[in-house]
Amino acid sequence: MRKHPAQRIYIPGPWRRLWDRLRGHEVLVIEFSEPLPILVVRHPRTRRGAEAAESLRTAWVQLLTVMEPDPREVYADVLSALPPMVMVRFEERNAGGVLGHACPHGLESDATKRLQSETGLPVGEVDLAYRQIAEWQPRPLASLASGAEATDSGELRYRVALLTVLFHELEHLAFPDREERQVRLRSDAFYEAALEAGVRAVGSRYGLDH
Repeated sequence: MRKHPAQRIYIPGPWRRLWDRLRGHEVLVIEFSEPLPILVVRHPRTRRGAEAAESLRTAWVQLLTVMEPDPREVYADVLSALPPMVMVRFEERNAGGVLGHACPHGLESDATKRLQSETGLPVGEVDLAYRQIAEWQPRPLASLASGAEATDSGELRYRVALLTVLFHELEHLAFPDREERQVRLRSDAFYEAALEAGVRAVGSRYGLDH
């Protein structure tokens, strides 16, 4: 999800790339069911990085199946156009406050290219800035529920936000020529509807198991 034009590409500087190599990464593979692609989540080898990857796994495996509206219906055209596997590169933050990117075909990272070579499958690539997504509140929970409900719904909001930004970038990956405004209209409507439905059903059927 972008605050900049869709064609802008963020390329980490040399110090950032060096830090990433020294810090290292871990990989979490999330495989669920059709029509969802296999997600290969590459995250920093840190506590927060691991927690973000686990939050995405829970959202993808649990929350996604009970959400209203069902993202598999909202994004049916996107899911049918995606490659069978998508590399999700988690970063703490991206330049300019950008929440995520869809990597243009041919400019994927070395990790994605290796994965494609090893599996023989087409592999797309997106990146998500998990700390920025955690701080992102286009519509605060306070406007949707009481203070107690908002507090209880913190992890729900984060998981809904992760899925919203992920599906936003998956749409850019599937349809790179679509305008940002068109993609954002759908993701904003999805986020608001899913969060409102989730707040109404907190702790019951909305996939909040830890």
